[in-house]
Amino acid sequence: MARSRHDGHPEPTEERGAGEKEPGRGDAELARVLEQYEIENEDYDLYSKSDDYAQRLEAMHAAYAAPNEFNQGDFVQWKPHMRNRRFPFYGRPAIVVEVLDAPLAQAADGELLDEPANIRLGVLHPGDEFNVYLFNSNRFTNWTGAKTTE
Repeated sequence: MARSRHDGHPEPTEERGAGEKEPGRGDAELARVLEQYEIENEDYDLYSKSDDYAQRLEAMHAAYAAPNEFNQGDFVQWKPHMRNRRFPFYGRPAIVVEVLDAPLAQAADGELLDEPANIRLGVLHPGDEFNVYLFNSNRFTNWTGAKTTE
């Protein structure tokens, strides 16, 4: 009979077969991810059936395709509804570190990117950690905030 440990999982016993794994956080995390995936699929199915879906899709495409030109040192922010990464947050600035001469179609590890990356942006994280990320500049516009010295 398995006893319960302080974390709620059963103590390993001799009754468990050699190939059996103890249930762990990975199993729960996988279940959570799969459940979220199903919810997102259901949400998309309902949303994509809405009467104005084609009009909204066309408007988002126009916003994505709208030309922009950035230079090193410019402050930029996500265009509305264009955020596809965790950072920066909407309305928060990133700084243009580099505008690439030719867009990259694959990451340094050889994996193909979802869309060509043509700009490197810097984001400041807590502890003044400056991180640089690759993006597609079509998702960005000039930052509308103000630099303050307060």
